[in-house]
Amino acid sequence: MFYATYTKGNIRMKYITELRVNLSLLDYLFDEINNISCVKNKRILSLINKLSDIKNIIYGWMLNEEKRN
Repeated sequence: MFYATYTKGNIRMKYITELRVNLSLLDYLFDEINNISCVKNKRILSLINKLSDIKNIIYGWMLNEEKRN
């Protein structure tokens, strides 16, 4: 996110896309941890909700950058 903040143009979109991929991987891993049940369900659901909020912010940022270019 640091690189995406301080760059412009296509490079910024590259970093935003990489950020979305990393967040999707985290989402998948949290889902797998939830299925294994090695961590309290309430804690995992809280983490998934926070991650969802972050993903929505990043998605909005990406849409805004696409409109700007």
